Amino acid sequence: GALMRCSARCSTWCAGRFAAVKRTVISLGGFAKGARQAAFEPGAAPITLIDGEKLIGLLIEHGVGVRTRTVELLELDASELTSAADGGASAGT
Repeated sequence: GALMRCSARCSTWCAGRFAAVKRTVISLGGFAKGARQAAFEPGAAPITLIDGEKLIGLLIEHGVGVRTRTVELLELDASELTSAADGGASAGT
């Protein structure tokens, strides 16, 4: 309710000011069913809804506000641990 009223006011202002033909609404959470339905209302200007999960994906995809780090991953070799516990004898002997 309130989100759509605010969105409608903002969209109307933006559409008039910038001659917009498409609107985008971003929420860090999700969207109510009514908001999702309004986004696909026949005859209305297209509205793109971007929820928190989609926003994170877009930020990662375009490298905005994120950085890549290399992390070393250590993996245990169970066969060597078993061999060491048996006094160094190889498995199966």
